[in-house]
Amino acid sequence: MSKRALIIVDLQNDFLPDGPMGIRDSHKVIPVINRAQEKFD
Repeated sequence: MSKRALIIVDLQNDFLPDGPMGIRDSHKVIPVINRAQEKFD
């Protein structure tokens, strides 16, 4: 049986739109990550 892993690296509030180093629309990645996490233990 093969195993799969989900690795989420460096999701920080600093890079969200209201953070000190905010990136426009970066908050849109959060729902994507949440949906992906449901498929992993």
